[in-house]
Amino acid sequence: MEIFTMKRIRRLFREDGRSLIVAMDHGSAMNVFPDLSDTPSVLRAIVQNGADTVLTSFGILKNYWRILEDTGVILRLDGGITSFKEGGKRYSQLFTVEDALRLGADAVGCMGLPGCDFENDTLSYLSGICSEAHQWNVPVLAEML
Repeated sequence: MEIFTMKRIRRLFREDGRSLIVAMDHGSAMNVFPDLSDTPSVLRAIVQNGADTVLTSFGILKNYWRILEDTGVILRLDGGITSFKEGGKRYSQLFTVEDALRLGADAVGCMGLPGCDFENDTLSYLSGICSEAHQWNVPVLAEML
């Protein structure tokens, strides 16, 4: 494995090989998770209580990177599911590995949904993300549901 990939992986895991990864990539819009509406306070609590890594969105990382600068960061590159459109359950790639690197992320993450009606979409962009990440020596978290 490339040295730069290992450097990034070390930011995600403790020396014992374990990691507490907190998912902070859920929408706070529409009051779905009211307790997440104060994003800076939630992020500070996550960091202060020992999270090793945060899985988060482009907007959260862009706006609150200072809170996360001493924590491993996985940037979610896909999304698109909202409750505004009936049947709107398709994911798509929204950002690139280069976008993640520009924001200082240590790794990237996305969904892979084998067996669903749109598995070709998710598996296709997952493979593209893996290829791009390999070029940049960036670890990939694939949520295979």
